[in-house]
Amino acid sequence: MSTEKSLQQWFTKECRSRGFLNYKFVSPSQSGVPDVIVIGNGVTTYVELKTPRGTGKVSPLQRYVHDKMRSVGAKVLVTNDKDELKRWLDVEHRKLR
Repeated sequence: MSTEKSLQQWFTKECRSRGFLNYKFVSPSQSGVPDVIVIGNGVTTYVELKTPRGTGKVSPLQRYVHDKMRSVGAKVLVTNDKDELKRWLDVEHRKLR
């Protein structure tokens, strides 16, 4: 996988195969918000996906918004790594039964 889009497609399928809700999120009124909302087992997490090649960087605005979200208790994950996403799904969002 070499693009953010392909990582996002894989992540969507992986979330759905585990029974999680997974939504692509675009805020027309607020830039800097994470790309994806994942809901499962009573946990909501906002995920910012970056290109797996490592060229994608979190902008200062994104960092500010993510920090602001965390300051009020939101879970925000930023990653470009498929293995990290697999581990995160295993730990944070245990498979629904």
